[in-house]
Amino acid sequence: MKSKLSCPIKSAARAISALRSAGIQVGGGRIRGNNYVFFVHSKQESGALSALKGRGIECKLIRSGGGKYIKSRLALNAGVLLASVMALVAGIICSLFVFKAEVTCEDKTTSALVMQILQENVGKRKSEIDEKALTEEIYASADNVSFVHLKVKGSTLSATVIMQNETPDEPASAENVYALCDGVVESIAVFSGTAEVKAGDVIKKGDLLISGRRVVGQDDMGEDVYESCPASGVVTARTYTGGRTKVPASYAEKVRTGRSVSYDILNLCGIVIGKDGGCEYEFYERAERVQNYSSLPPFSLTKVTYYELNAHIRDISQADLDVIVAQKQAEYLAELQGSEVLSEHKSIKKLDNYYIIDIYYEHIASAAG
Repeated sequence: MKSKLSCPIKSAARAISALRSAGIQVGGGRIRGNNYVFFVHSKQESGALSALKGRGIECKLIRSGGGKYIKSRLALNAGVLLASVMALVAGIICSLFVFKAEVTCEDKTTSALVMQILQENVGKRKSEIDEKALTEEIYASADNVSFVHLKVKGSTLSATVIMQNETPDEPASAENVYALCDGVVESIAVFSGTAEVKAGDVIKKGDLLISGRRVVGQDDMGEDVYESCPASGVVTARTYTGGRTKVPASYAEKVRTGRSVSYDILNLCGIVIGKDGGCEYEFYERAERVQNYSSLPPFSLTKVTYYELNAHIRDISQADLDVIVAQKQAEYLAELQGSEVLSEHKSIKKLDNYYIIDIYYEHIASAAG
């Protein structure tokens, strides 16, 4: 390891000559501003300084090499080293505990229930967790659970829950086909059974469209003779989709005043430091942000903030109405996927303290169910 020294540029030639005369090898010389910077072996640092000062040459030790350099760096970073050692010790200790729980489950209700069960074990030593007993508790507490897998990895207790798949009953053969909606029959095609309506007929939801019977002959009186059969076919009808929306002419808009209060909550290996102290605001908005850190030791930091709100009465504008109309149109059109839209009816009426929005689409849809 080499020591780094410098001297004024005007003294550079004399410095190199003095060092060589003293048997000290100089390397890496370069100009930095008004100084000449060079390196000597760390073992010759003291001799180099003495030789230069003996010749009356101004010099400066920028950095010591060898053991002195290592000692200076250790002294400079003593705090960092101490913190690293403490973090390592804390990490080893915390690795013996569970401080976080995770649940993987498609059903939200079951997921919340299992999370509550797992949270009761956060902060315990890993050796204290009875996975078999926990599994049995989940089976006993949650309905329709088919499979539970528990795993402790690092400081996290995780559960994978698979729900039972309910097999639907086989659909029974339809004895009759009834109308799914109000409308006017556009077309009818019977595959099995007997048509009870024709194109142009007005139908109501629940009307019989195709009966589960078919003609097999005539009796002695010349009347048709029927036998039962599954009814099936395709019936289309002109119908309407849409609705009426009632919108208040004014509403209370809550806006932030700029005042807020925050709380920081630290979860270190299941040990919670800090608490949610709430707020004294009459109207407020609560925001919570959780950050998980996988350092040693692993920990999570939760920041809870309460924002004060003020309520202002605001009249609804034409732009607001346009947005509501566009949203309703998008909802209704989403229901009409695959249908042939024939026309649209839209109206907005202002009454005393609210608006009435009517939106209807005439379209051709399947009417058989």
